Amino acid sequence: MFRSAGLNDVVVSYLGATDLSVGARIAPVVSVEVDGAIMPNPRLRFTSSDPTVLALTPIGDTLVACGIGQALLTIRFVSSMVTDTVPSAQDLIRVTGGPPLPVCP
Repeated sequence: MFRSAGLNDVVVSYLGATDLSVGARIAPVVSVEVDGAIMPNPRLRFTSSDPTVLALTPIGDTLVACGIGQALLTIRFVSSMVTDTVPSAQDLIRVTGGPPLPVCP
């Protein structure tokens, strides 16, 4: 794979659930488009503004609703081959009451 001339237009979109119940574990659903085409299997990095509310498993592929509240989920597209900047998206995830608190990562 090689880098084409010029910058590419990259759009990162979070498509997953934004309302979770305490104890829920979900895989984040994300779409990455490069110049209007869906990119299969993009490399992504996820972070939570408050891991006591919304945590990530150690390998970072599952969201865990740990406590009641709100947390900002940040998704960063990792690829220096597509663009000079780090495209990202953010979405507010709300966690409401549910079963007993899980053991969070």
